[in-house]
Amino acid sequence: RDSKLTRILQPSLSGNARMAVICCATPSDLYIEETRSTLQFASRAKLVKTSAKVNERIDDRTLIKRLQKELEVMRQKLSGTDSVATTNHSNELIPIDQSNEEVRKLKAIIRNDTLKCEEKKS
Repeated sequence: RDSKLTRILQPSLSGNARMAVICCATPSDLYIEETRSTLQFASRAKLVKTSAKVNERIDDRTLIKRLQKELEVMRQKLSGTDSVATTNHSNELIPIDQSNEEVRKLKAIIRNDTLKCEEKKS
């Protein structure tokens, strides 16, 4: 909703903080519409779900160590992909040479189908 209240509350509604809303109502007949509107807002506001989490402060050295560990894990995973087998769509191990051959065949089929479609258009 594009209202002033929404814009004011937007940083708090971003999900990184706990939030409490206090609504004031009056029993006076003079302000019955405002009270009704406030209660409707309160009903909608209680449906908003946020998940607060603690912000983590990391110094530069810790961040560098964490990134170096992540880089090492990625290198290990990458070196593991140079093995003699890979998996297909049904998770069966197949030799990489066979997999590359299947890719070449599929590319040739796509190329032929593309040419046929272009010939039909012209």
